[in-house]
Amino acid sequence: MTLKKLTIDNVPFSGKRILLRAHLAGAKSVVIVSHIDRPLGKRVERLSLRKVLPILERCLDREITFLDDCIGPEIEAFTSNPPNGSVFLLESVRFHPEEERIGCSEDQIASFEASLRSHGDIYVNDAFGTSHRSHVSLMGLGMQIRAAGLLMKKELDYIAKAIESPKRPYVAISGGAKGAEKMLQLPNLIDFVDEIVVGGGMASIFLNMVHKMPIGDTIHDAESAKLVPGLLEKAKAKGVHFHLPVDLVIAQERSNTAETRIVEVSEGVPDGWMMLVRSSNDPTVQGRHQEGKDDRMERPSWDV
Repeated sequence: MTLKKLTIDNVPFSGKRILLRAHLAGAKSVVIVSHIDRPLGKRVERLSLRKVLPILERCLDREITFLDDCIGPEIEAFTSNPPNGSVFLLESVRFHPEEERIGCSEDQIASFEASLRSHGDIYVNDAFGTSHRSHVSLMGLGMQIRAAGLLMKKELDYIAKAIESPKRPYVAISGGAKGAEKMLQLPNLIDFVDEIVVGGGMASIFLNMVHKMPIGDTIHDAESAKLVPGLLEKAKAKGVHFHLPVDLVIAQERSNTAETRIVEVSEGVPDGWMMLVRSSNDPTVQGRHQEGKDDRMERPSWDV
């Protein structure tokens, strides 16, 4: 099962121009849309996709045409009626502010979307890692046929299994640097899991709200903090237990070579120090979480 999403298994590609991030046999052409990092709507040469061209050619074992932009009449001319079997790699869509809707009018965004749409007949999204974003190229481009690619299908199959028939106790691990974004996912997780282990940037938000722990120079999102009481209330009603760190790895700067310390939650993070999303390169420097792990728990099913 794939959460009732159309996948490439059920799409007739023969003779069609495919706008995707994968190679599909039988297609007339493949136009690859992608990005590197976040140039915030400006052309940054070190983030150009040209550097990945040799790697893609080696992986696909064929010549790929690199186009120095992703929109505009000149680029559209290359992809409008190419020879059968053509593969194109477009320059980063994030070189345009319209992709992330940065300071653009609706007309500018619509024009950007239309130009991207012109490159293909079928839209295939295989960018699972960024598909939670509402960026223009990730929203289907208004194309009639929109399907999940091979990687997306694999991830959706895994998620469907985790949601519909999980092994209990069902544990979710939520962490990483983008705590504010992931806070918004927790209400849905509470509906499915038995335990939630919180780490990374999100942990500082919870620890500050629950234990009034000082967080020093750690980045703090006040809006996300407002969500904590409601999340804990819902978790209590559902019988879901949150596991928070009992000690922290801290440093005075974000650097792989920075000096690190471990402090107890009761001590908190002093001024001039910050809580790290991950520990130092020393594998022995790791924070601990609350006791109470159930021996029946297998490897956590969901890594957010």
